[in-house]
Amino acid sequence: PEFRRRINEYANEVFSDGETEIVIEADGVITADAMTLPLAEELCRVVEPCGAGNPSPLFVLEGATVTAVRGVGGGKHCRITIEAGGRHFTAMYFNISPSELACDGGDSVDLLFGIGVNRYMGKKELQLIVEDVRPSALASARRESEKKVLNDILSGGKFFASDGYLPTRRDLVNLYGIICELAVDGSATLTDKYALYLLCTKLPERERVGYVKYRLMVEIFAATGIFKVRKSDCEDGVTSFETVEHKTKIDIENSELFTRLKAQCVERVKEDT
Repeated sequence: PEFRRRINEYANEVFSDGETEIVIEADGVITADAMTLPLAEELCRVVEPCGAGNPSPLFVLEGATVTAVRGVGGGKHCRITIEAGGRHFTAMYFNISPSELACDGGDSVDLLFGIGVNRYMGKKELQLIVEDVRPSALASARRESEKKVLNDILSGGKFFASDGYLPTRRDLVNLYGIICELAVDGSATLTDKYALYLLCTKLPERERVGYVKYRLMVEIFAATGIFKVRKSDCEDGVTSFETVEHKTKIDIENSELFTRLKAQCVERVKEDT
């Protein structure tokens, strides 16, 4: 009883308001190009065996994009596929189900994780073991920058073909199909995040549709009247699409806005060295 009384007094002094917060310290920030199998093998050689007195090193990867989330082990754990720096990685998040995970496909996140080597059937591959996931601190700044680019293009500014902003016919067909599939009652509402996720599911694994290209497609649909479009200024960008019955076919590729965008799109000139 005396020990319990004294430990409770100590806890009351240290934890004001009766609230505690778990803090996990990282050993450093890492970039995607540094995350390699040789690094994982070297870490295993240097730091193992790991345990209570010798914890595994933890790293932070900032601004990664979640491309897929799958439940494993009967849904008790998550396998998360991420893209960062043009590379794809698979990470395991144990004892967290997909429904408990605070992110989904298309989200930009910061990950706290350990690096290891997964050995299976004689093969070795880089393995990420996630300790925590949070919305990316870089995502908000990146989106504001993308909005400025979008506004500049819509105001007539030039942009480079290599930036990947100009929609292709396939991009427009994919988005049109997605909206029509969702608009079972004549209308569909999409957040920017969810729309980008759905568009990426239509593409090969290493291809992506970015925010600027998606919003240009929305503008093209609105300008041509393919859909009635209503846009929201909320943080996650909600757009409502209402289907419209057309008696004649609309030629999107020769529409005024799409033609103007193609004229604004220029090739990057290489400087002589």
